[in-house]
Amino acid sequence: MDKPIDRVTIGHMIRKKRKELRLRLEDVADENVSPSTISNIERGVQIVAKEKIAYVAQKLEVEIPEVSSMLRQIGKREQKILSKLKRLMSTTDFADPAKALKRIDDLKVDEF
Repeated sequence: MDKPIDRVTIGHMIRKKRKELRLRLEDVADENVSPSTISNIERGVQIVAKEKIAYVAQKLEVEIPEVSSMLRQIGKREQKILSKLKRLMSTTDFADPAKALKRIDDLKVDEF
């Protein structure tokens, strides 16, 4: 089995694609990622969330198997959270906002 591609390699792939498209960091940046975050991704900095890496890779249409897998996992997690929120909304007694807030706080929405 192949070992996963490391962040530095992914960053190089993203930078290469951005350069091929003749885009500046500012051209790729938007409300979800800043130019400095994109720079950190391209340099393989460890503090960048995997979601941000996946987002930039998808935006630039960089084909990385791990990114595709990450996107599927993120989608599944979002669906679970949405399902829990829908159940919560349908069963919560809105006459007791403190109870509703407690149930929302109890949802486990952790970093990927």
